[in-house]
Amino acid sequence: MNLVLLNFVWSGVLIGESFIRFWYIIPATIVIEMVIIKLMTSHLWGKSLLISTVGNLVSGIIGTIVIGCASILIDFLFGSDFFPTMLITWILMFAGSFGLEYLTVRWIFKDKSQVLVWAILSGNVLSYCFIVISLLVKYWIK
Repeated sequence: MNLVLLNFVWSGVLIGESFIRFWYIIPATIVIEMVIIKLMTSHLWGKSLLISTVGNLVSGIIGTIVIGCASILIDFLFGSDFFPTMLITWILMFAGSFGLEYLTVRWIFKDKSQVLVWAILSGNVLSYCFIVISLLVKYWIK
């Protein structure tokens, strides 16, 4: 049992490490979300950038800590098979980042509009697609 525990891959470590290696993805996702927020709401470009930056900053800091801890729980609940735990971690990351961003923006900017919900959701979907494509290109398509 101890040998198995020493050899399993913790998906939270891989995700945390990818933030450092793929730092350029963070500004790109902020820009993607800023454009979506601007196009879907009546906010000006500056406020759209501020909303995207603040939302991503809060979800990035809190989300990295929470998902790191949650991925340990996921590994123990579902076993240490690499793909299922990594997939569950990515799904939780997406849901968590969307939720944290929306709640942060709603609280700080006092914007409770449904359009903003869809703008943040759409921006997160496009951002995660960009992240997945970047990781695929870097690791599997050479």
